[in-house]
Amino acid sequence: MTNPYQARVQQKRAHCRMMLRWVEQHSEVARQEREALLQGALIHLAVACRLYLREIANRLALKQVDAIFSVPELLQALPAGESIHESVSELQSQIWLSEIFAAERKLLNPLPPIDTPASVVSSQASGLIAVDSGPLTNREPEGLELRDLHRWFTEFEDLVERHRQVYQEF
Repeated sequence: MTNPYQARVQQKRAHCRMMLRWVEQHSEVARQEREALLQGALIHLAVACRLYLREIANRLALKQVDAIFSVPELLQALPAGESIHESVSELQSQIWLSEIFAAERKLLNPLPPIDTPASVVSSQASGLIAVDSGPLTNREPEGLELRDLHRWFTEFEDLVERHRQVYQEF
């Protein structure tokens, strides 16, 4: 029986790889275009990671595979009293995986700008509804770096290939 998640993981890996290569090959792109490509690569990578967790869960014949979005949820889905499979325990120690999910959360849940008390009082007194203050100063999520995405992607690629090789041997 084939694992339905394997092809989806491969697809998201390919999409992420294409976006990273495009950014590398076109260094003259505008800042906003570069940012969009890096964010797209991050989303594809994060989705690939989540689908890979489901691929492992499917391989281990766990129930409610589609409800798994994180390593803790994968651990929770394991039958009580059963030893943790090597691939699952390895995932627990991968700091880069946590970094990917944290970067994805930052991207999906941007923090609102901080209003200073003086600006709130001033805008209320003048009847002003909203002001475009430009970029969010100290609350803006840090920009994605190509080197970080490359490192995460390489770590993920290595992990997936290593795990799949082990599973093929059995």
